[in-house]
Amino acid sequence: MRRGAPAAIAAIFALMFGCASPGTSLYVDDMYHGRQMLLDRDYGKALELFIAAGQNRKSAAALAYAGVACYYMRDIQRADDYLTRAQALSAGSDARWLILGYRSLVLFKEGRGIEGLEMLKEYRDLYQSLEPESKSLSELDQMVDSGLVNVEYLELHMDQQVQTRYVDYDRM
Repeated sequence: MRRGAPAAIAAIFALMFGCASPGTSLYVDDMYHGRQMLLDRDYGKALELFIAAGQNRKSAAALAYAGVACYYMRDIQRADDYLTRAQALSAGSDARWLILGYRSLVLFKEGRGIEGLEMLKEYRDLYQSLEPESKSLSELDQMVDSGLVNVEYLELHMDQQVQTRYVDYDRM
């Protein structure tokens, strides 16, 4: 069951003591479980959960993760729609790295290389500020500087970020 007894009890206490609104707890729950489904490569279920999260809170992160699920379902057009909408909401969002990275992949897949390279530059700059010691930076720098993008490498890099990056859903 998605929302088990411990989660329900925690939500009731949070509501009783004014710590969270019903939408907030449902949002965090859906985002958490959606990410788990994404990691398990159950992209359809992940998409459903991210859409549900977005219905509970207007969120760049919910849209971005929905875009990622669509990307891996090979629905590039729909991924672009979600990621573009997420980007419009992303000012100050901790999900900006996700949006920029996957938007660049989508643009490359759509044959929009110049736009993809610009998005990759933005991603690289943000990633460098978040992970200044990362070994991936040299590969990203080389792609940006040469304009020759290794999409397979970039997909692996982004997939690794989704799997390993700490996620604070309240800041997204």
